[in-house]
Amino acid sequence: RHEYYKKRIENAEKAIKILEKLAYEKNVKGIFELAMEDTEDYHYMNSLVDVQIVTPEMRKLMDKIREWRSEMWMTYIVTGGNSVFVPTMKENKDEIRRRLENYTGEIYELRVAEGARIISP
Repeated sequence: RHEYYKKRIENAEKAIKILEKLAYEKNVKGIFELAMEDTEDYHYMNSLVDVQIVTPEMRKLMDKIREWRSEMWMTYIVTGGNSVFVPTMKENKDEIRRRLENYTGEIYELRVAEGARIISP
């Protein structure tokens, strides 16, 4: 019922159009940039009604990632539980892993799959 909810719906509708364009262009970086902004919008809306999903530790990491973005490409997504996902490029993963170790005890590497291909007839 919060007044920001209407704005959140408007933001989501705009994001859908942007996402469609980014997907058509195969702009994976742009998709993750959009996801990061959506993460912020969603958690901002929740904070307005005193629902805190992002812990202080998570926020500290998210703020650091925003700072590090001036040095190399990365984004973040918060979805479910207390996990902060950090999409980046393969060439940056070791440096980012090194930096993340100062903010968390557990790091799991997830990889984006290459394109689909037939492996057997």
